[in-house]
Amino acid sequence: MVVGWTIEKNISLPNLRHKKGWLDFNNLKAIAMDISSKLKVKMEGVQDTMNELSGGNQQKVVVGKWLDEDYDIFIFDEPYKGVDIGAKEDINDVIKDLADQGKSIVVISTEFSDLIGLVHNLNIMVNRRIVTCLPAGEVNNKKIMEFYQSSSEQQELET
Repeated sequence: MVVGWTIEKNISLPNLRHKKGWLDFNNLKAIAMDISSKLKVKMEGVQDTMNELSGGNQQKVVVGKWLDEDYDIFIFDEPYKGVDIGAKEDINDVIKDLADQGKSIVVISTEFSDLIGLVHNLNIMVNRRIVTCLPAGEVNNKKIMEFYQSSSEQQELET
C-alpha cells in the first residue's frame, strides 16, 4: 500500500506489469470503482488518498487490489488486523465469493474466532509446525485452544 496514493492507483498496482506501458485510465477507474464497491469501501471516490481512509477501509483496498486478475490461489495473511467487525464481514464476503468461484484460499490468522464459519479445513500451527488439521465441522475455540495448549506444552517438554 502506498499511503499517499489514491485508492485507484493502489488497486491498480499489482496489475500494472501486465499492461506493458499502455494504461487505459478510464478502465483503471472503472475497475477501482467496481472493486471498492464490492468491498464496501467508505470513501468519497477512488481519487481519495489512502491516508484519508480508516484502517479497515485501507485493509479492504489492500485486499481489493488482488481481485482484478484471475488468480487461482489467494493467500490472506492477517486480513483482519486492526479492522472493525463490519470490515471483517466485508472481507469475509469477498473470501467466500472467491472460494465459491473455485479459487484456493489460505487465510493466516492469529485470531481463531475469525476463522470459525469461514474455513473448510483448519491447520493449527505451533512454532512453525502443523500439529493438527480440523475439518470445518470441528472448528471451534475450545478445540483450537486444546490443540494449541497441548502442543505448546509438548514442545516445552522437548526443549
